Amino acid sequence: MFKFVTHIKPIIVLKGSILPHFRLNLLPYINYSYQERLMLENTLPQLEQLIEDIIAKNIQLKTQIAELEQTNTLLTDENETLQLEALDGEEKQKQTNDVLSNLLGKLQSA
Repeated sequence: MFKFVTHIKPIIVLKGSILPHFRLNLLPYINYSYQERLMLENTLPQLEQLIEDIIAKNIQLKTQIAELEQTNTLLTDENETLQLEALDGEEKQKQTNDVLSNLLGKLQSA
């Protein structure tokens, strides 16, 4: 049972021997024992499953990245808003301090 045949070339006969011109890309596969061939045949479904798992994980990670980018954008906007509010609060505090200093100066001079 050769599921992995991917390329065939014609056979050439030289000096009574057949050269593998109808050669399989996986010709060494023929030289394996039954147990080794069975193991190789079982490897393909395992590889397919691993690839499917990796693709699923990749999709999950891409979704998570998109969610984190959206959260990052929201937090960046909130941070900018808070910084502007802090600057505004500092400016109002400075103005209040200036008004109180002027009032205190007037009281001391009176």
